[in-house]
Amino acid sequence: MRIPLDDMPFRRELSALRPHGDGSGRITIAGKFAAHVGWPAMNEYLAVGMARAGSPPNLFAYALNVAGLSEEFLDLYTASGNRAEGPVLYSEAIDPMHEPHLRGHELFVRTMYEADTMPETWLPVLNQARCVIVPTAFNVEMFRRAGVRPPIEVLPDGIDPQVYAYRERPERTTFTTLLVATDLPRKHHREAVAGWRQAFDGDPDARLIIKTRVNDSLSVRADPRITIVGRDEWGRGIAHWYAAADVLVAVGNEGFGLPLIEAMATGLPVVALDSEGQRDVCRAVPDLVLSVQPDGWMSTSYRVDGRPTGRLAVPSVGQIAERLRWAADHRDEARDMGRAASAWVHRERDVWRYGPDMLAIIEQHRTTSRRGKTGATGGE
Repeated sequence: MRIPLDDMPFRRELSALRPHGDGSGRITIAGKFAAHVGWPAMNEYLAVGMARAGSPPNLFAYALNVAGLSEEFLDLYTASGNRAEGPVLYSEAIDPMHEPHLRGHELFVRTMYEADTMPETWLPVLNQARCVIVPTAFNVEMFRRAGVRPPIEVLPDGIDPQVYAYRERPERTTFTTLLVATDLPRKHHREAVAGWRQAFDGDPDARLIIKTRVNDSLSVRADPRITIVGRDEWGRGIAHWYAAADVLVAVGNEGFGLPLIEAMATGLPVVALDSEGQRDVCRAVPDLVLSVQPDGWMSTSYRVDGRPTGRLAVPSVGQIAERLRWAADHRDEARDMGRAASAWVHRERDVWRYGPDMLAIIEQHRTTSRRGKTGATGGE
C-alpha cells in the first residue's frame, strides 16, 4: 500500500486504516482504490454511492492509495474485512492470477477493454460471472465476439458534478490545447502533437499543455509553446488543467474515456477519436464533440504468448488538425458547444447514480438466478 504522507490532504494514524470488520452479509467490491486515477477513483465513488443508497459494501483492496480518498470511503474501508465475502463485484482489469480466489463466490464483474478483441486469458473469470458490467456498447459487442457468455449490462462511468463543475473561460489572446496522455502507444500522443503542429504551424499564440505521469517519457520535439506537466497529482481530479485550456484532444484508444467526459463537464470543447469506448459519446451527441475518424489500425502492445491481443484505431492527424483549427477560428461556437456538452454530461453522466444503478443490476441478476433455480427444481 502506497502512503505518500507528505502529499496527503489529511492524515490518519495507519492503525486506523487497518480493516477490522468481518464483511459478512454484504456485497464485496474487489479492486484497486485511489482518488487520482480513473478506474480506482470510480471504485471509490462506487463504494460510497452504494453506501449512500443503503447498502454499504465490504471492500477487498488489491491496492490502496489513501492520498485524496474521502473520509467517507476510509470509514467504509476500516469497517471492512479486506477479504472476499458473500457476493463479489470484481471491479478491475482482469488478472488471471485473481481467478482462483474468485471461485465459489456469487460473482459479478465490472471491467472493460480497449481493443477489438480481448485476451483469451480473461474468459475463465468472465464466464464464471453471473453478470458482466461494462461502460460502453463497444465493450458489449467486443466481449460477445470474444466468447463471453453471461448477461452483459452497460453502465457508463461518470463525473463528480462538484469536482467537474462548468467553468467559464476568459477571453485570451493565446489558444491553449490540452492533451491528457501517458506514453503508452494507444494514447496516440504522437498523432495528437503532430495534428497540433499542423494546425498551429508558425502561430505564436498557440499553446499545448501535455498532462502526463511522472515516470512517462513522451517523445516530443522541443518547442517553447509546449509545456509537459510530468507529475502525479494526488488530489481529486484535474479540473484545474481543463480550466486552463480552450480545447482538449482525446484521441487515445479507451475502454471508456474519462478525460473526454471530464473535459465536457467543465465546458471544454473536445476533439475526440470516434472509436472504441469513446464511440458511444461521439455517436450519442455528435453535435457536442469534434469527432476524428480512424486513419488505420495498429496491433496492441499487450501480448499473450507473443501474440497481440487485438487491434486499435489510429486517429487521422489531418482531421485532428482540422478540428483544432476550427475550434481556434470559431471560439464563440466552440464555447457554445462546451456549454451544451457540460449540461449533457451533468444530466447523463452523474457519478452519484453509479452506486444505486449498480445495486439495481446486481439485484436484478441475483433475482433472475434465484428464479431460474426455483424453476429448474420444480420441473424435475
